[in-house]
Amino acid sequence: MKNGKKKIKTAAIFFTVAACACFSRLFILDTAVVSGDSMLPGLKNGQRVFINKLAWGIKLPLSKTYILRWGNPEPGDIGIFLHNGMYNIKRCTATGGMDIVFSNKNGYSVIAGNKYLPLSREQYGKLSEMLLAEKNDRKTKIPADKVFVTGDNLQASVDSRDYGLINIDSFCGKILFYSGKGTRQ
Repeated sequence: MKNGKKKIKTAAIFFTVAACACFSRLFILDTAVVSGDSMLPGLKNGQRVFINKLAWGIKLPLSKTYILRWGNPEPGDIGIFLHNGMYNIKRCTATGGMDIVFSNKNGYSVIAGNKYLPLSREQYGKLSEMLLAEKNDRKTKIPADKVFVTGDNLQASVDSRDYGLINIDSFCGKILFYSGKGTRQ
């Protein structure tokens, strides 16, 4: 009889621990592995990062719906977001209400928030077409629910310069800190 109770108690402890681990990964803290060189030198290909899923609110797992939101990505934050069915890790360069200023003098460029970003001719054409209301405009503001993201390694990064602004509801969490060389975020 004691053996049966001990097995039930052990099984209950196991399932409780497993449920807590699943809850934690779904709502609180998770990990991901960096794929690619777009965030060099800080984040390297194959490096494991820790994700604070509660950075900006409580989100329903596997959805773009926040149950409760208490913040939004800020310039400088490194976030993970879903775009075209893939998770991406990029730095928030400019957020809602900040200016985006286009220039085609001495090459193509955009200033997003306070960061100067060189653009290819194709990037300039596509991005200005997406964001500017009129062809003669050179400046616009980022909508409140959007974020302009870039990789730290601009030469290797496919980011907002290529696919436009990211909706804040697409963000799954903030890179809390990462293993390996580098500093805490």
